[in-house]
Amino acid sequence: YVGPDNQERALVMRGLPYKIQIPEVATFFKDHGTIEESKIFIEEFNGKRTGSALVIFETQELAQAAKENSTKKTLDLTVDMLSCMISTTNS
Repeated sequence: YVGPDNQERALVMRGLPYKIQIPEVATFFKDHGTIEESKIFIEEFNGKRTGSALVIFETQELAQAAKENSTKKTLDLTVDMLSCMISTTNS
């Protein structure tokens, strides 16, 4: 999902309710531009949600603005937003 071309436009959300749906994540960012639902990925492990999601913004500026408001309350939970970083390994 994330590569060198979009890494600076991506944020990882942690602390989400396990039952959250993609439209709810999109609504979370309504003050930071429109997020296409195809750019939101809710993480699952072994078929179960982990409470994390990846959101790819249209621009780096929108991602930065969302991160600056990094801790918000949603559904009575605190949600953290982190910059997305990719790592490279030498084989």
